[in-house]
Amino acid sequence: MTIRGTLLAGLLAVTFALPALAASVGAVALQSGRTCSLSERWPVGDPIRVCAILVEFQEDSIEGTTGTGRIGTGFDSSLVIDPLPHDREYFRDHLRFLRHYYETVSRGGVVFDTTMMDVFPLIEGSAYRLDYPMWHYNYNSDAELLNRRLVELFIESCAKASEDPELDFTRYNAILVFHAGVGKDFNLGYDPTPFDIPSAYISARDVQSYSGSIQIPGGVERGLILPEGENQREALDYDVELSLNGIMVKLFGNWLGLPDLFDTRTGHSGVGRWGMMDQGSGNMSALVPSLPTAWSRVYMEWQAAAVHLPSGRGDTLHVARFGRGGDVAQIVKIPVTAREYYVIENRDADADSVKCVTLWDRDSLHVMHVYYEERTQAREGFLLSRDRRIEYQPGFGVAVGASHYDFGIPGSGLLIWHIDEDVIVRGLDDNTVNADPDHRGVDLVEADGAQDIGREYGFASAGSGTELGIQEDAWYLNNSQHRAANRGANYELFADYSFPAARIYDGSYTRLRLSNFSAVDSVMSFVCRMEGVADGFPVQVPDLSEWTVADLDGDSLREIYFILRDSLYQISHQGVLSVVASLPAGVGLSSTDPVDVDGDGRDEILLEGAYIGLVDWSGTDPRVRWEITSEWSSRAFPAQSDSADGRGLLVWRTRSNYVATLYDAELVRLSERDLPFLADDSVAVFNLESFPAHRFVFVTDGLAVCYSVGDTTMDSLWSIADERLSHSILVVVRPDTTAVFFDGMGYVNAATGTSLCEHPSCGPPGIDWDGNGIPDGGGWLGRNAVEREDAPRIGAPLTWTLDLNASGDPDIMGLDAPVFDSTSESSLYTRVIAVSHNGGAFRGFPWAVSGVESSHTPFEWTNDRSLYVMRLTSVGDDLYFSPIRLLDAHGDSRFHYTESRAIINVPLFNPRVTTRADWLYCWPNPTSDISHFRITVGYIARAEIKVFDLAGRLIARLSHQSAIPEPFEVMWDVGGVESGVYVGRVRVSGSGG
Repeated sequence: MTIRGTLLAGLLAVTFALPALAASVGAVALQSGRTCSLSERWPVGDPIRVCAILVEFQEDSIEGTTGTGRIGTGFDSSLVIDPLPHDREYFRDHLRFLRHYYETVSRGGVVFDTTMMDVFPLIEGSAYRLDYPMWHYNYNSDAELLNRRLVELFIESCAKASEDPELDFTRYNAILVFHAGVGKDFNLGYDPTPFDIPSAYISARDVQSYSGSIQIPGGVERGLILPEGENQREALDYDVELSLNGIMVKLFGNWLGLPDLFDTRTGHSGVGRWGMMDQGSGNMSALVPSLPTAWSRVYMEWQAAAVHLPSGRGDTLHVARFGRGGDVAQIVKIPVTAREYYVIENRDADADSVKCVTLWDRDSLHVMHVYYEERTQAREGFLLSRDRRIEYQPGFGVAVGASHYDFGIPGSGLLIWHIDEDVIVRGLDDNTVNADPDHRGVDLVEADGAQDIGREYGFASAGSGTELGIQEDAWYLNNSQHRAANRGANYELFADYSFPAARIYDGSYTRLRLSNFSAVDSVMSFVCRMEGVADGFPVQVPDLSEWTVADLDGDSLREIYFILRDSLYQISHQGVLSVVASLPAGVGLSSTDPVDVDGDGRDEILLEGAYIGLVDWSGTDPRVRWEITSEWSSRAFPAQSDSADGRGLLVWRTRSNYVATLYDAELVRLSERDLPFLADDSVAVFNLESFPAHRFVFVTDGLAVCYSVGDTTMDSLWSIADERLSHSILVVVRPDTTAVFFDGMGYVNAATGTSLCEHPSCGPPGIDWDGNGIPDGGGWLGRNAVEREDAPRIGAPLTWTLDLNASGDPDIMGLDAPVFDSTSESSLYTRVIAVSHNGGAFRGFPWAVSGVESSHTPFEWTNDRSLYVMRLTSVGDDLYFSPIRLLDAHGDSRFHYTESRAIINVPLFNPRVTTRADWLYCWPNPTSDISHFRITVGYIARAEIKVFDLAGRLIARLSHQSAIPEPFEVMWDVGGVESGVYVGRVRVSGSGG
């Protein structure tokens, strides 16, 4: 259950300017760690039938409760807020306020059945009498007992009321129990009435947990426990009055399915006075609960957020205040990943610019004006509190409506909310959406850079007065505190390197830049941009099946091509969508990326399936060539003859028979070869060079056959029959030799098929991080089973090794945090990780994205050789493409160390050894195989090493002459050395020293 002993905690210190109380005011948690479970969200537009019942207790005269247990006792006759008499109309007036508030803030989404908003008993001046005094339901001893007694109070109240023949609970949806006395719903430090009853939302799970002897009446499923008033005597000592409306509205939010946005385990604030589901319910003496946050309104489907996908050049967005007419969005959502995003709204504490909110009572007979005036600032730039002043017409009763529900929020401007749907989903069941102050599901990005909301500061400390929100939390032109937090900047900026930063919870960068915030107004604006997005993007596509990028027209700029139903579409480099060609059924894009098939210097797109085809450019128009392959399922591989004079396709057909067919670039059939020995088995085809290739290996269990593509024919190079053969192979390409690694069998020469190294002597190849020309982890050139100690590593499930920064060294790019996307019906990765050869993350990584597919490696998009990835973003049923620059090129040596077709490229000897502070060290240490002495000197040198045991006996003598003035290593094979501790003496000479 939700026990709201925390809602108004701290309220007096900030809202009512009572500094004498500030040091002792603090939140108090009344739960025992068991928070309430929320019900499903109440459907928009479904009328709500409300039943309120009035209950009293057995009379008592103890001092620990307010009143005697009878309605109307214990209240001062001079009250202005929620004055006596507390008759049936008094409670009906509170229900009228409840209706007005929710119909207003939901924009008509919450509807009450006005014919079914009843207060029982119907006899004026009467109430249902319970069997116990008030203190029985709160012994003020322990939270577990309190939780149980509150459920008992709710059930017993409903049971007493069910004896009334006028009342049938099955006719109502919501049950509100109003009990005699004052709610224990805020803490002033000193509590003369500790046995008062805290207000609570009693969930369906709470009702089901009831273990008492009373029969639960039919139709009683869940409801609220509320007092008849909130005016505690200790608050009245300071001339502070509070309305019941705030706590009632807040708890009814739980009934509707709204999660609390404060820490329900400790009572600490989560969004402060900016949101009704936190301290905002107590604004302006709890007379004027604030709006629910933008996230809350969208979650309840009362409003929709306008989703904006940032472009690279920047877009000016406008956000209107709540309730303002017109077409301007009132809530803007900026996706970062599929689960984390930012929501922006325009809030205003004084929409009428008169520093006043008007309230009216029943039938608008009387009005109340609540004014505020800013007090002297206790700390430069921060408004600690406001004085409030009430003017009312004599006879004013209970407020049933307010002119402006945001009047009591801390200030005005744009609010940026950081939303994490994963945290929210995990917290919905037990109402702990904002229970972690370091990782809230709904978190306000406070523009002043200090996350003060929910903190506890001493009265004299610098942060005092900021714990529930201040004006400078909002974003607007000339926010002095934001500028001061950003080293005196003369602008407001929300970006990865600003303060606060636009990075998400795990520290990933977003590349977002929100800037040019306008002055506070009914419609505010800002500029939203994402770094790296190609011009003209994002582009909406109606659906997605397959896509690729290619430069068909030879202008050195790649366009996007995708198949949708029966057509091939193009998205130009400027973001223009057009149809390229109609396609027959059963055709898809080849898994092979577009390459120059015909040797004219321009890409061709390969199509395969029931047909094979090529798409290229003829003059200024696209051209499509087809070859029917009947019912066979075909795959096409770009091929080039070993003489380099001819280019075309090798087409591999399966299903009813196994045939390899050679075509030229115009799809003229050159030759065909049956492969009956591969029939009835699953077969994998591998190219032994980058496309277009001239050598291909067909592999099935126990058999591998290699063919070389000639100008017009295919020639058999070699075949291997070995029961150890499987479909798992890797191709290692060196400048002098190409080898094929068969998992479980070893290495063979790609040209001859002869064995280079048998399993298990040589393991699978890894990345040659030290640049010695031998793949780490194994290889046929020598033993290199231990990779470099400081080799870069990333914990991503999908990785590629590329020369990301064009330095000539291999780097790693990885994709992580996959989520399933229903639009593309595939997993999209939401983190891009890039780590340099030296082991450090590139600036701006990891990078959070809405989604990157695993099937496409980074590609060059422009003629400056910058690398891009394709970001896919789903908005409802729509999908958007955005090529986004991964890293800029800084040279002309970029290469793909690993290729998608199981090829590892080992470049020429180019040692790059990362150094650390030690100029000499051993790794790994301890070791049981090969130990490496790493030596860092800035010149060409010779190393002489002697290794001794602890008795001083010489165990090994090693030497090495480096070839270049860079760090180098000397290896020591310890396979025949006994276990123990050894000492090495290293003498290095060179450069005359």
